Amino acid sequence: MLGTSKTGIPRLMAAGLVAALTALPVWGSASAAPSLAPSLEKARAYQLYLQANEQLSLGRVEAARKTLESVLEVEPNAGFVRASLARLCLRQGDVACAREQAGLAVEADPQEAEGHKVLAEIDRIAYQKTGDLRARDSLLAHLEAAVEAEPMDLGVWVAWIRHLGRDGRIDDAAEIARRAASVQGINGAVPWIALARILMSQNRAGEAIRVLERAETTGRGAGQILGMLAELKGRAGDLDGQAEALEQLRKLRPGDPDVAQQLGRVRLEMLDPYGALAPLQAALEAGPQDALVRRDVARTLVRLGRGRDALPLFDALPQVYLSQATLFLWSRAAVQADEWALAANLLERLIGTFERGDRATESNLFGLRFKMAEYLLKAGDAEGALGILKTLGEHPRVLRLQCTALRSEGKDAEAAKLIARARKAHAGSPALAALEVDLLLEEGERSAALEVAAARIAANRKEALYVESLASGLLTWGRADVAGQILDAHPIKEADDAQALRIRASVMHEAGRSQDAEAYYRKLLAMRPDDHGVQNDLGYLLANEGRSLEEATEMLRAALAAEPGNPSYMDSLGWALHRSGRSEEALPLLQRAVVEFERIQSQQSAEILEHLGDVYDALGDDERALAEWRAALPRAEEAARIERLQKKIDSGLALEAAKRRLEELDRTLLEDDDAGEETPERH
Repeated sequence: MLGTSKTGIPRLMAAGLVAALTALPVWGSASAAPSLAPSLEKARAYQLYLQANEQLSLGRVEAARKTLESVLEVEPNAGFVRASLARLCLRQGDVACAREQAGLAVEADPQEAEGHKVLAEIDRIAYQKTGDLRARDSLLAHLEAAVEAEPMDLGVWVAWIRHLGRDGRIDDAAEIARRAASVQGINGAVPWIALARILMSQNRAGEAIRVLERAETTGRGAGQILGMLAELKGRAGDLDGQAEALEQLRKLRPGDPDVAQQLGRVRLEMLDPYGALAPLQAALEAGPQDALVRRDVARTLVRLGRGRDALPLFDALPQVYLSQATLFLWSRAAVQADEWALAANLLERLIGTFERGDRATESNLFGLRFKMAEYLLKAGDAEGALGILKTLGEHPRVLRLQCTALRSEGKDAEAAKLIARARKAHAGSPALAALEVDLLLEEGERSAALEVAAARIAANRKEALYVESLASGLLTWGRADVAGQILDAHPIKEADDAQALRIRASVMHEAGRSQDAEAYYRKLLAMRPDDHGVQNDLGYLLANEGRSLEEATEMLRAALAAEPGNPSYMDSLGWALHRSGRSEEALPLLQRAVVEFERIQSQQSAEILEHLGDVYDALGDDERALAEWRAALPRAEEAARIERLQKKIDSGLALEAAKRRLEELDRTLLEDDDAGEETPERH
């Protein structure tokens, strides 16, 4: 139907007949008698119209049709009555009657919009059945006549746009949408949305988006356009565009919690927890009982390293919302809050949700059980930790944690026996030798540790890369200095052994011996000038030390060009640019590095987050810098990084507090000034 009322009779008919009634002459006047009959006829026509309306409301369509025919006997030139009768005929399937009456209606009154709409409907049916181009042209002509008669009839404008769009005449449809949107009083969004939906139905989402982007609409219509634009960009995977549309929509509807929640979720999907937090908190304030919003805010806080703030939100979630992902994030929140027993308990609940059997599940369970044992040990439950570790085999990480747990209970002899059994079972393992050395170093037995390393190397002197593998194993335990000392004592066997050179370069780099590391890296580059991994490592080393920055930047650009999606390379280049004083150029690279690293590794990198915080700090965005440092801290493992981050956070918090004090002081001074200005008036 094209813009008809529920009854099928246009509302203008009532208005016309009422106007006729109000024009009746005054009763009781002798001079009025000659014109009384026509007026009574109009009154009778109006009564018949009301009767037809009532009949239609009762579903008596045939009776209403006959009554309208009676109206036409009284008022044969009433075009709007003929148009209404045409609509009823069409409703009954009597196309011949509908065409005749609609034709007579527009003949009597070319501005009779309803007549044109009925004729357009008849032509549409004919065109769909036969493809007759004459019917199509007639259809479009009648639609144009209808909107000229009633320009506020949005339904006709939309029908016109749809017909043109379905015929592939998109440019013409866009012109009609523009004309419709320019009519004062019309919701200008509707024509553009109609055109966009036509394009979507034709799998032309990109064009639909461009149409909406070009639409110039204000007020309520602008909100509708932005809402659909956000939806389409989300479907197309354009998260940046979706977020931009939602940001604009939120400015129009600042108090709408649904828009705020959508924006927050998109920001989370973009791996931008900082940008997600404010809109999600606004949504939570508007609906504090909404469990989904509460969960989203909790997830965001964990990603920002604010687990303690997230714990009460997780705790209030109904059981139905505690998925595996939510339980895992809850456990991370507990870790960030140093609630180790709670973290272990949550992992136990998570483990209970897994179905056993496939390899992927078993791999996940190994990691979860190991973490659970770590948390139990930190909570002071060594026995509970040992009970779990006994089921996890003799992996070096497992053995080390077992020894730590045994020693925490004074069972040093048992720990020694454990290592002895493992050495017997895995003779010649450089990873196990590295563990033995690490455990001795933990006890402060450096000389004994070096003796053990020398003995294991002597026993396996024929094994290729044994020394380098042992040193690499020590890096795992954060013993880069001892690894470097061992390498010094055992010169490289083959000067052109690329793998040995790479391990030695990494060890020296981690040990802070940059000149030795640089020498190894340059030997590797001489052998393999296009090795982008070495380009990255050497470039990062130089950038980190703030020297040869131009050379470092050139190498890092080459590395990133070779592997554009590598987040480590993005981070290295971004860091080099920052160290060169080009923090604005560094920012987008580091932002991408954070996103790509989490997408690939399913976790965040403390190093990249720290770098990003430093760049924000250099650009004067203190609040964002503090957020990134706080997010990095719970992910940091090296003692030096943890200490460095804590200092930065403490400094940032102190700065925040100072700013708040200044703002409070400014407000106090302004209030005092206002009070001073009012004093003379009061006196």
